[in-house]
Amino acid sequence: MPAPSTIAELRASGFPDRTVKEELRANLLEGLGAGTPMFPQVVGFGDSVLPVLERGILAGHDLVILGERG
Repeated sequence: MPAPSTIAELRASGFPDRTVKEELRANLLEGLGAGTPMFPQVVGFGDSVLPVLERGILAGHDLVILGERG
């Protein structure tokens, strides 16, 4: 069966409609369960920022991530 090409076809296919928060949480839970590093490209924040980020995603909080220049 070909991949859906419209939103209507995607919805009709039964694909789960999830928010970005729900998708992030599901992906994080899957990765944590598998023991894979979740943010390997982020260096130097493994003991400070990343645990807080993971808890925020799991709790469903709204997150704002700013770059170096904010």
